[in-house]
Amino acid sequence: MAEIINFENELSGNINKAQDIIWDAWDNDDPDERLNLAKKALEIDPDCADAYNVLGYDEKNKDKQLEYFELAIKSFKDRHNQKFFDETKGYFWEALETRPFMRGLQGYGKSLWDNGRTKEAIETYSYMLTLNPNDNQGIRYILISWLFTVHDLKGVRKLLKTYKSDVSACMMFSVLLSKILEKKNENLIQKYYDAAVSANGYVVPYLLKKKRKPANYPDMYSFGSKEEAIIYVYDECGKAAWEACPEALKVLAEIAQKKK
Repeated sequence: MAEIINFENELSGNINKAQDIIWDAWDNDDPDERLNLAKKALEIDPDCADAYNVLGYDEKNKDKQLEYFELAIKSFKDRHNQKFFDETKGYFWEALETRPFMRGLQGYGKSLWDNGRTKEAIETYSYMLTLNPNDNQGIRYILISWLFTVHDLKGVRKLLKTYKSDVSACMMFSVLLSKILEKKNENLIQKYYDAAVSANGYVVPYLLKKKRKPANYPDMYSFGSKEEAIIYVYDECGKAAWEACPEALKVLAEIAQKKK
């Protein structure tokens, strides 16, 4: 019995030591040093999910990157049984020990998308939102762009309904885009246009390329700000969604012209 307790204490100590090393890795700007720290963490704890995440986010080869994120996910699952998942589902991010897993899923989903495995990527991000509906990672903003890109309007409507209280530029302009694609009548579309512009009046000029993309990308933003518009249009959300629906961009330009 004493041997089992000593083993568990040693294992717990190694897990904590490895994670401490990974915190240093996340804070380090040198990719070579991050690589060394990740390898050091894995020597101490071979199932350190976040160490694989560090390797995955720094990896340039798409296939290898995918492998690292798969290892991150597997390592976490090997350490946590189904009961743990059942008990924490719905508020996953609030349990601090789940965050390496969620970071792994985020990287895995993006890597799947970049590798052309769009269906699996969408399934992965949808799964993340079932684990953590509060969506501290902003997964819904990328997911809705993907849904527009693959022309899954049913999925778009479902996601918008789930986050109907979200008045960010991304979600308000996603509502507008969905209404245009659903070919709602002109008066109704103008109503949603006004609501979206009310949420952020800077978005339309950037979407329609009436304003140039800024040289410096903002680090932070507030709702309704120019910085929010820039992040929405030029990040992984707005630009891809609207460019996947060129007919909607044409309608947007027509409405904007009438509103002048």
